[in-house]
Amino acid sequence: VFTILYFDAPNASLSLQKRLWARYLRLNIPAAASIALPLIVYKFGFYVNFEASEISGSTPWLKHAIPSTISATTALTEAVYQSLILGRRTLVPQLWTLRIEFIGSLYLLLFYISKPSRRLLLTPTLASVLLYAIHKAESIYFIAMFAGSLLNLFTVKNSLKPLLFVLGMYFGAFQYESVVHNFLPRVNMFGAELWEIKNFYNTVGALLLTAAVVNGFGSKLFESKSFQFLGRISFSLYLVHFVVQCSLSCGLYIAFPRDKFYLAANFVLYIIVCLFTSAMFERYVDRQAIRTAHKFSAYIFK
Repeated sequence: VFTILYFDAPNASLSLQKRLWARYLRLNIPAAASIALPLIVYKFGFYVNFEASEISGSTPWLKHAIPSTISATTALTEAVYQSLILGRRTLVPQLWTLRIEFIGSLYLLLFYISKPSRRLLLTPTLASVLLYAIHKAESIYFIAMFAGSLLNLFTVKNSLKPLLFVLGMYFGAFQYESVVHNFLPRVNMFGAELWEIKNFYNTVGALLLTAAVVNGFGSKLFESKSFQFLGRISFSLYLVHFVVQCSLSCGLYIAFPRDKFYLAANFVLYIIVCLFTSAMFERYVDRQAIRTAHKFSAYIFK
């Protein structure tokens, strides 16, 4: 989707340049807001993930998800640039992936702005080699974005769409010590593993799923109002779900018995609150970030 203009429009360079200049504001405004929200929750003492981890036994993960002390300076610097550029994630652990999104989108846009119109498959291959030289194992994420852009070149037959979707689910669900995945080979070259095996097969699964969906598989389902709503709030949900988990959900986990009924009720309430919070975040933060980014890029190229 990010590069579809390159393949569909004869003179897409200007549009791609506008996207390039809009990218920081489009991603960082929501990211900064997502840091401010847990900082407020933290300052009011509503984070109880430490206590919940002691009860549940999730000390390797939940206990250390949020540090015991957080300074306003740390939150400010992460909100301005460190999360987006360096992947710092003191208050919002999942923000390490936003760095991949930001840097990868810059790579992708700069590539297609400067790319020769011919040698369509050769140049992304050379770019992938360069990405591996720079980022090593982490390059799989950036290469995935380049591979995704090339899906604009291919049309999938109707008979193959279900197969691609099933294979995408299979590879996308790769887990260690799984009887249905253990036989898959690692990606080695000259005796060294190029990419971590789980990341590699998850990426293969993502590409196969995307290839099926963008060619129309399940279109009636994905075009329904409920799925359109989930798609619209997905970025906001990614940003805010963790603060709900570490405050409300952990608090209820501590306060009530840990039997199946209360755990199920806690989970349902968690989902409801996450959906509501994400909808509000999308409306008042994410949507405004998109508008601001567009206005900024339009001003730059006025």
